[in-house]
Amino acid sequence: QQHNSTTDFGDVLSAGERDTRAAVITATLTSTAMIAYQMAAKATRDALFLSSFDVSALPTMVMGSATLSVALAFLASRWMTKVGPARLVPALFASSAVLLLVEWGLLAQFRRPVAVVVYLHYGALGALLISGFWSIVNERFDPRTAKKQVSHIAAGATVGGLLGGILAERVAAMFTMQTMFPILSGMHLFCAWVVLHLGIGVSAGETTRGATGAAGEPRQSGLKIIAETPYLRNLVALVLLATTAEVFIDYVFKARASTTFGDSEDLLRLFAAFYTGVSLLTVLVQSTLGRVTLQRLGLTRTVGLLPSVLALGGAGALAWPGLSTAAIARGAEAVFRNSLYRPGYELLFSPIGQRQRRATKTIVDVGVVRLGDVIGAAIVQLTLMLAVG
Repeated sequence: QQHNSTTDFGDVLSAGERDTRAAVITATLTSTAMIAYQMAAKATRDALFLSSFDVSALPTMVMGSATLSVALAFLASRWMTKVGPARLVPALFASSAVLLLVEWGLLAQFRRPVAVVVYLHYGALGALLISGFWSIVNERFDPRTAKKQVSHIAAGATVGGLLGGILAERVAAMFTMQTMFPILSGMHLFCAWVVLHLGIGVSAGETTRGATGAAGEPRQSGLKIIAETPYLRNLVALVLLATTAEVFIDYVFKARASTTFGDSEDLLRLFAAFYTGVSLLTVLVQSTLGRVTLQRLGLTRTVGLLPSVLALGGAGALAWPGLSTAAIARGAEAVFRNSLYRPGYELLFSPIGQRQRRATKTIVDVGVVRLGDVIGAAIVQLTLMLAVG
C-alpha cells in the first residue's frame, strides 16, 4: 500500500508539472501572437494617421485616445473584479478582431475618419489586452512559478515583436497598407482562442472570491486601494513619469519621420523596419542580460534602468537633433522597456493579493499609462503653440 501511494503521488506530481508546462507554452504562444499584433498594428496605425493628417494633429489624437483608454480602464477594472480576466480578455480580443474587419471595409471610402478610429482602437484596447493577459498569467501561476517562467513568456513576446515588424514591412513592400487589416483581425482571433484555453486554469471559485471579497468583506474600489497603499502609489508615480517622457521622445521621432517620408507605404516600411530592429535588439538584450540583470541588480534596480535610458536618450536627441538620434533615443527606450522593465514590472504585482490586484492592475497598467499620455501630449501641444508664437 505504501508503494502504491508513493506511485500515485508521483503520478499526481508529474501531472501537475505537465499542466504547468502546457500552461507556460500556451501563455508563450499568446504573448507571441499578441505582441506581433501590437508591433504590426502600431506600424499600420502610425503610417495611416501620418499619411492622412499633418503631424501637428498627433498630440490631439494622443490625448483623445488616452482619454478613451482611461475610461475603458476604469470600466474594465470593475469587470475584472466582477467576472475575472479569464472571461473578459478573450471577449475583448474577439471584439477587436471584428472591429478591424469593419475598419477594413470602410477604409477605401472614409480614409480620414477610419484613421482616427484605428488610432482610438489601438490606443484604447492595446494596453488593456496586454494588462488583462498578464493578469491571467499572475492568477494562473503561483508567485514562485511565475518568477521562474515569466522570462520564457516575455521571450515569446519579444519574438512576437520581431515577427510583427517583419510582417508589416513585407506586406508594405509586396501589397498595400489595407492588406494589414484582415491579417491583424486573424491574429486577434487566434489570441482570443489561445487565451481562452489559458484561462481555464483560473478556477471559477477564485473569480467569485475576487468579486465578493474574503468572508463577505465589502469590495473596495481600485482608486481607494491605491490611495491607501504606499507601494502602489510609488508604482503609479514610476509609470506616470516614464510614460510622459516616452510621449516626448515618440513625438520627436514621428515628427522627424513624417518630415522625411510622406507616402503611407514608405512610412509603413519605415516604422515596420524600426519596430523590427527594436524587437531584434530586445531579443538580444533579454536573452543575454535579462536573468543576469535581475540576479545582480535585483528587481527594483532593473526596473529603474528605464528612467536612466530615457534621460540619456533625451539628452542625446537634444544635443544632436535629427531623425537618426531621435530613432536611437526612441529605440533604446523601447528595447529596455520590453526586455528588462516589463518582466520586472509584472513581478512587482506578485506581493499584492488577488482581489486587490484585480481591482488595481488595470488602472495602473492602462489608466495611469494613458494619463501619462494625456499629460505628455498636452505638454507637447503647449510647446508647439509657444514655438509658433
